[in-house]
Amino acid sequence: MDTNITLLEERYPEVVYKEGEDLNIENMKKRIITKAWYDTAKYDDVPDIAVALGMGTKTVYSYARQLNLPRRSGLK
Repeated sequence: MDTNITLLEERYPEVVYKEGEDLNIENMKKRIITKAWYDTAKYDDVPDIAVALGMGTKTVYSYARQLNLPRRSGLK
C-alpha cells in the first residue's frame, strides 16, 4: 500500500480510499470544469459556469484553453 494512502487513513479515518481513485484536487477541478463546459442546458454561458464554480471567468477560459475544450458556441 502506498505510504501517502496510509497517512491519509491515519489522519482522516472518515475518508475511505477506493483503489484507483484520483484524489488530486487539480484533476478534480479539470473534470468539473469540463463537465460544466459541455452542459450547455444548465450553464448558458461562461459567466454562469464561473459563478457556479466560484471562480473568475478568466480562470474558466484559462482551464478551457489548457484542456483544449472546443468553443461553446459550437456545442449549442
